[in-house]
Amino acid sequence: MSKLVLLTVLLTAAAMAAAPQENNKAAPAGNSAVRPAGKELKRAELDALLANPGNIFVLALRGPDEIAKIGTLPGYVNIPIAQLESRLSEIPKDKTVVPVSNHSVRAWKAQAILEKHGYTVPGGVGVQDYEKEGGKLIFPAGRLQQHKKSGD
Repeated sequence: MSKLVLLTVLLTAAAMAAAPQENNKAAPAGNSAVRPAGKELKRAELDALLANPGNIFVLALRGPDEIAKIGTLPGYVNIPIAQLESRLSEIPKDKTVVPVSNHSVRAWKAQAILEKHGYTVPGGVGVQDYEKEGGKLIFPAGRLQQHKKSGD
């Protein structure tokens, strides 16, 4: 029985050593989450892209409630990350696609999917990080209507 256990442990260790390793970037200090590899667009890079709105497609990957609560970028089209692959036909291939999420994680996942399908993606945007860098967000009209209804 102990030989069987030892054999199982050795085979498991060998399989783990042979398995491909993910190429993840470590999260910033103080944050134990692992982020998928991807380029995060900084404010200056994003502002340069936003200056030419006819050349870009702003892809908001969050749900409508997150967009209303946290804000988004001008000209956005909302396709939640879970629906992205089934809705690729809605994204123009002749424009630079800028995927947007809260802190870039979903944006980086979308970047990988989009690049696999031939889209041009310069990097992902985390709107909360963009706002911390001094960038201005917009809030959909639904948020203002909700506040008026609730008396806020």
